[in-house]
Amino acid sequence: MVSECVPVVDLVGVIFQICDDYVNLHDTGYGQGKGSYEDVTEGIFSIPVIHGISARHDDQLLLNVLRRKATDDAVKQQSVRYLRDCGSFAYTREVIAQLHWKAMLLVKDLEQKHEGNFGGPLRAIIDGIVKATLSGGDDQAMGEVAKTTSSTLLADGNTQTYAVSQPTVQHSEMMAML
Repeated sequence: MVSECVPVVDLVGVIFQICDDYVNLHDTGYGQGKGSYEDVTEGIFSIPVIHGISARHDDQLLLNVLRRKATDDAVKQQSVRYLRDCGSFAYTREVIAQLHWKAMLLVKDLEQKHEGNFGGPLRAIIDGIVKATLSGGDDQAMGEVAKTTSSTLLADGNTQTYAVSQPTVQHSEMMAML
C-alpha cells in the first residue's frame, strides 16, 4: 500500500511547488517572509514564467529580466504586470485546479482499491495548500478550484464532504511535462 501512495505524494509535492511559485509572484504580502518576487531575482523558470515567455515568445522583456536576475523592485513589478497581462496567473490557477482534481481522483482510487475511508486527512492537506494559494481575495480563482463537491461515507456512519475540483480547460502539454 505504501508504494501505491507515491504518485499521490509526488503530485502533492508538485502542487505545493507550483502554488509556492504562484504566491511568490502574485501575492505582495508573501515577500515579507521570502523576499518580494524572489523568483524573479533568482531567475527561476516557474510555470507562470514559462507561460509568460511562451505567450509572447517574440517579446524578450521577461527573459532579459530573468537573465539579469533583477533586484530592482520596479523591474520586478514590471515583470509581474507582464505575467498578469499575458494571462500567466490565470493559466497557473488552471494548472493548479487540474492537478488538484487529479490528486483527489488518485486519493479516491486508493480508497476504492483498499475499501477504506482514510483519505480525509490527505484531501484536507491538498485542499489546504490549494485554497491557501488561491484565496488571496480572488473569488473567481476559488470558483475554478471548487467546481463540484463530493461526499464520502465514513466507517462510523458520518458523512465527510470535500471539494473535488473539475478543471474547465485541458492542459495536455503541461500534464505531459509533469
